Amino acid sequence: MTTESLCVLTPITMPVNFELSHIPIALFLSVTAGIVFPITYLINMYLKEESQRKIIFILLIICCVSCLCIINNPLFTVSLWRFIVFYTLLFVSCNILESVDSALLARIFPSNLNLGFCNSGFTIILTTTGGKSIGSFLITIIGWFLELEVVYDCLISFYLIAYLTLCLLVYWNYSELRVKAIARILQKKEIEQK
Repeated sequence: MTTESLCVLTPITMPVNFELSHIPIALFLSVTAGIVFPITYLINMYLKEESQRKIIFILLIICCVSCLCIINNPLFTVSLWRFIVFYTLLFVSCNILESVDSALLARIFPSNLNLGFCNSGFTIILTTTGGKSIGSFLITIIGWFLELEVVYDCLISFYLIAYLTLCLLVYWNYSELRVKAIARILQKKEIEQK
């Protein structure tokens, strides 16, 4: 949802806010998209030692801080370099969160729901597509009613609230999530051994 909004709104708002032409913006978006794979690969190497839930929590905090730092406010305006750094952090973190969450969902998906087309792969596709459609819908609705300069800040504020809520939920339910996930993994292994 966030990546969809970032990719659509950045070419529209960067010329207005930073007076850039479309060529540097296209290069910036290409480089940002290009560094997602190497960083994801490095994190996957790190995941062999650390739990995925800890990575999710860290990435959610990075998303919150990045959202907070690219919102314009009266005390300090967002400069081009600050926007580039925190936009890149937010974009990469969102993409990695999507892949880590998908892998975790596939691992703990209940085996009694794997009937016909309703399986873990279908659920992951439905979830990611649903997020993208919600992101596109938010862009359309907010862009319809607000001026161009405020659209980006409104969407990023919405995502900041969403990421903060997710951080709090993961923090409060961390041990319960771990116990449920381990129980499901063990249950799948027992079924496979039979």
